[in-house]
Amino acid sequence: MHDVAARLAQCELTPQPQDRSGKGKQNIVIDRRRAADLPRAHTLWQLQLIGLEGAKLLETRAPHAARQLPAALNFEEHWSLTQGDRWFPNLIEAAAFGATLESAARNRLTLLVAQSQVDVAQAASCMLKAVRAGLLDMGDALGQQLEAAVPAAHDLAALARAAGLLLQVVQVGFWGQDTRALLERALSVLAGRIVWLLEERQSSQGKEMEADVAAVSVFDSLLRLQLETSAGLSRSATLATLLRLARNAQSPPALRGAALAVVYVHGALGEQANLQILALVRAVPPRDALGDFLYGLFCCARVLATESDAIVHAVHEALEGMGSDDFLVALPQLRAAFAWFPPRERGALAVRVAALLGLSSSEQSGLLTLHTGSRALLDAKRIEAQALAWARALEIPL
Repeated sequence: MHDVAARLAQCELTPQPQDRSGKGKQNIVIDRRRAADLPRAHTLWQLQLIGLEGAKLLETRAPHAARQLPAALNFEEHWSLTQGDRWFPNLIEAAAFGATLESAARNRLTLLVAQSQVDVAQAASCMLKAVRAGLLDMGDALGQQLEAAVPAAHDLAALARAAGLLLQVVQVGFWGQDTRALLERALSVLAGRIVWLLEERQSSQGKEMEADVAAVSVFDSLLRLQLETSAGLSRSATLATLLRLARNAQSPPALRGAALAVVYVHGALGEQANLQILALVRAVPPRDALGDFLYGLFCCARVLATESDAIVHAVHEALEGMGSDDFLVALPQLRAAFAWFPPRERGALAVRVAALLGLSSSEQSGLLTLHTGSRALLDAKRIEAQALAWARALEIPL
């Protein structure tokens, strides 16, 4: 209690008494970009970690940010600090975790990570709380607790989201604070579990396919940030594992495509890279798996289709060999695969495809010109009417 009182006085934070409605009137605004606000932010977060009911984070914001930031990187925090009936009992109870605010916060945070069990989202949230509370030297302690809890986790999507979130924080930094030392051990634990689950993966579809691609993207980020060694991974072993997954015909096609893309981007295919990629693309069953394979491939390496004609030619060959029924089966996933490309790159790909089809200049112009205004609306209406007519002809319920 004495330590909390001293910390609040140092930070010029004065708890407000609760009014009759049970709400405090104080709204404390912290800006992470200001060094002077860091001690206040650390104190408030540590108070929340020990379970003090009067310290409440109302919201975080990133006003006037130059780009859309992940919520974890919002730099403006709005707090209320209210001294209610539970103020002193909460502090007395928290003393069981430590004699000072910081020691109690550390021990309570370690317990929260240990209790996260298979809830990796909660574990990742705890790691971010450590960042915001200024407890950046707790990497080993929190990593050990996470290591004990994560073997029971089987949700690949949740693991990928948690790792991706921590990687974002490492990549950008946290407003002047270096978070690598805190998060490297946790990333090592998550990456090890993700590898194990990927190697056990036999099939995936829908959301599972997206989880596969997101999981492989975790290793792409680790390698780009050169975190693999500090995260307890070998670069060569990681790339060898991904290459094995890419070549394994029993692995889900989206996983194979994403793994192949990461291996290619990080230069592990050697001088015959393009030939190996083409061989794998041509070996994928066009009707049932090509779209998913390309979905994973283009997620992590769009450059394969934009810098060379080889992939475009291979896909074109596969489509030419398909019947109408097979093409319609493959079409939705092919569209999803090419949705990774922004409009400018789609236009460049369309020019290459038009050339492959042998279209004349006038035909290319008609197909590649983007219509706007009323012309675009009329084109959309015409296409929709044709689709509805086909559906009625095929007796498809609308």
